[in-house]
Amino acid sequence: MTRLRRPLPRALGLVLAILLAVVGLAVVGVLAWGLVLAFQEEGGGGPVAVASPSAVPATTPAEARQYMDEALARLAADDRSGYRAAFAVRGRQAENVRDALWTDLDGLPWKGLHANVVAVPGKRDVFDIKILGRIDGSGPPDRIVAERVLTVRRVAGVPTVTDDRTPPAVAREYLSALDELTYRSGPGFLIVYDKGNADIAGDVYNAMNQARAAVGATLGSTASRPILVVLYDSRRQAADYLGLLEADKKLNYFEHEPATLSEHPWVPGDIGVVTAELTPGDPWTGQMLTHEVTHALTEDWFADTDHAPLLFAEGLAVAVAGDRSYGPVRQEIATGNRRLPLIDLFAFNDFWSGNSRSRTTLAYLESGAVVSYVLDRWGVRTLRRFAVDVAASDLSEKAVRKAARRDLGVSWDEFYAGWKAYVQTLP
Repeated sequence: MTRLRRPLPRALGLVLAILLAVVGLAVVGVLAWGLVLAFQEEGGGGPVAVASPSAVPATTPAEARQYMDEALARLAADDRSGYRAAFAVRGRQAENVRDALWTDLDGLPWKGLHANVVAVPGKRDVFDIKILGRIDGSGPPDRIVAERVLTVRRVAGVPTVTDDRTPPAVAREYLSALDELTYRSGPGFLIVYDKGNADIAGDVYNAMNQARAAVGATLGSTASRPILVVLYDSRRQAADYLGLLEADKKLNYFEHEPATLSEHPWVPGDIGVVTAELTPGDPWTGQMLTHEVTHALTEDWFADTDHAPLLFAEGLAVAVAGDRSYGPVRQEIATGNRRLPLIDLFAFNDFWSGNSRSRTTLAYLESGAVVSYVLDRWGVRTLRRFAVDVAASDLSEKAVRKAARRDLGVSWDEFYAGWKAYVQTLP
């Protein structure tokens, strides 16, 4: 049986018809206005005729890389108008990231900037973009200087940044951690700093001259590549640059490998200095920078070995920097060298964890005394051969004894007796 509808009164039907027409027009209007807003600039620009996203081909990583490289070439040339023209953007977020990258990177003597672009899996038109470049002659050509996660879509056929999806911690890494950058070049080094630190940069410049001279006088010829020195306002700023979650209290003067795409270490490493920890004119600045410069210029000793023993790495830095009192080592020897036996120190991979401050200091001083002893008796070439031989071993007592016999021509007992006598001559 067919079910029949009960007819509506004529007046009520007319009212409902009018209401339906009004609602329909409203829905159409809302949809049309939504489309206009969807393709407006966030900053308040007028409507733009853009095809539906599904009808526009996805941007490829190669296209995004070419787009970024063109903009970065203009940034490296200090051409701001050309940079803005090449770095096409749509919306306020995109404008902000374009301007922020200019602020972060402009003002340095770039030898070229380019981008490494990787598509973010499962995200159409979204790319992880690492900006790479060499600052004057210092550091590798693939040094990572900034990183952003950006949406790059075609707008009117042109690749255009439409969104910045960079996590805040990533946006503060590398040179983006600093503010308004400038630099000062010296013989064998380049200092990068915020413009407000010009006076301190002058002290560091003088200290770096002293450091390079001290390393050359003690170890002879060293790596000829310039060292990059970065000055930070605070430990927090240094931690941001390095991508660390916490600002370690040891971030005062430090040496580290530059961040690169390649796995092979670059020598020399970079040096960081936290300016809040500096006292203008303090001679300690020169000593500490000499310590870190020594690290930077001797890293390649252990580039092809299984280990980089701290006894040699820190011992070299202590010996070159000088100005230490070896009284604690003489006291340790006088009491039988039981607190920190020298033969055991060759295998230490951490002087700090689990040690008291006095035991850590003793580890540094014993290491410096070993390096100074070998330098004075056998010379730098034999020192390097001995250090590399030990580093290539398993660092066992047997291996150290064998290296002493092979490289120095003495038994461990003879070496140890000579070292104890040598310590008595140190300041």
